Amino acid sequence: MKSTDNSMVFRKARQTYLAHLRAKGVGPDFSQRAIQTLAQPGRALKSAKKQCVLQGAGEDAHLLFKFYVDSGLCARFRCSRARRAFAAAKTMCDLGLPMPEPLGYVEHPSAFAPFTSCLIMQFLPDAVTVRQWVKQNHRSLKKNDWDNLRAHIRELWLDLGRHGIYHDDTKTLNILLQPTVNKETRLYWIDPESVHPGKYPTKRQILRNLVQLNGSVRTWVPEEERLLFLREVAEVHPWLNAPSVEQKIRRWTRERLLNEIATRCGPLKFLTGLLLLPLVWIVVVATTRLLTSLRPAELGGSLELTCWLAGGFFFWLLLFFTMPRPMRTYVLGHELTHAFWALLMGARVSRLRVSARGGSVTVSKSNWIITLAPYFFPFYTMLVLFLVFVLGIFIDLHPYQPLTLALIGLTYAFHITFTLSILAIRQPDIQEHGRLFSYTTIILLNILGLGCWVVAVARPALQDYAQLLTNESQHTWLWMVAVYQSAKPKLLMLFQREI
Repeated sequence: MKSTDNSMVFRKARQTYLAHLRAKGVGPDFSQRAIQTLAQPGRALKSAKKQCVLQGAGEDAHLLFKFYVDSGLCARFRCSRARRAFAAAKTMCDLGLPMPEPLGYVEHPSAFAPFTSCLIMQFLPDAVTVRQWVKQNHRSLKKNDWDNLRAHIRELWLDLGRHGIYHDDTKTLNILLQPTVNKETRLYWIDPESVHPGKYPTKRQILRNLVQLNGSVRTWVPEEERLLFLREVAEVHPWLNAPSVEQKIRRWTRERLLNEIATRCGPLKFLTGLLLLPLVWIVVVATTRLLTSLRPAELGGSLELTCWLAGGFFFWLLLFFTMPRPMRTYVLGHELTHAFWALLMGARVSRLRVSARGGSVTVSKSNWIITLAPYFFPFYTMLVLFLVFVLGIFIDLHPYQPLTLALIGLTYAFHITFTLSILAIRQPDIQEHGRLFSYTTIILLNILGLGCWVVAVARPALQDYAQLLTNESQHTWLWMVAVYQSAKPKLLMLFQREI
């Protein structure tokens, strides 16, 4: 339920909006300047099917022109989109909410075709969107910087409700950040056509706003900062603390993050993934032949030790399919792997968070190795090997060799099963670098790691494995050349027919 005071605030905002909507001919006539801008456009800031945003050229460089298409049967009988956006922006400014000053609008000029109306606003030359600013600076931001940014965005959003305004598109692309002379930051709302003065938002709309804010900055903002933002907002809206609401926010935010980064993979990584496909085939075939050349007793040093190794592997498979899965243990290893490879790459690591529903770790820089490492680096297997090496310096571990091999088999099965099950779900790590590049890299490095393990503990030497890789490379190359030669005449005929 909304209080009486709140109702008065929203009623006042609605009355202010309607007053501006009824006032015609506000501001100077911008018709000719808008036509000139459309004919000789300045910098294009946005171009879509029903909207175009241009910075003015020459003397109008301080102006922003937003052109709209008013479609529908009633378009000629109702206020244009530009006029409604102008009234909303004027209302925001009258209520003291930060938005670039609206200067005027033009409706239904024939010279605008295919556009039907235009809104003219102040252009802020030094401002960038919050999303762009976070993308450029997230690696260098310290705790105080995150705290200040979070507080500014929280107050900016809460001020809308305090003044009777609902904004239905609060993603960080619609918030401008402008540095001031005192090195402080000032935030501005843009996209006035999404502003609804006097409309009281429902709980679902509030949730949608929070998901837009939290999910529109990709993974540049640490998970901990997102949760802190929600907790601080929940002090004003206590119903957000309900477990069902928190779960819904997490799910919606995750879905939006995946949609935000779905197209992050560029053509270079896609091409690299294509080129890696033959290499993946070579490594898989060569490693398979290496494994089939072994006798059962060779993998563990003797038949008994091999049975211990296989026993640990199959024991974990039994646990995995019959018992509750230790997700917290996997998430811990996953995030520690990110941290380990980040440290190897010279990055700073902080803010490790682990739970059964997910985890996060903050690193000062990232690349494809750090991002994909948990999927090809068996963390717990390597931890067992490291502990065996360290303890072996001080004590004789030969009596415990069966147990050691059983642990290696168990932890390696842990890595394989969880990697396959996690990859069956959409993962931000995979989306970040593209599915083709990520999957080929993961398969390639996992199979190479298995081949190197066989070389380290069994009879085949590194030269034998290298020879298998070389032979399979030659066979694959000859096969590709043969396929090309057989397809070349058909491709030439098809090309000539197209010409």
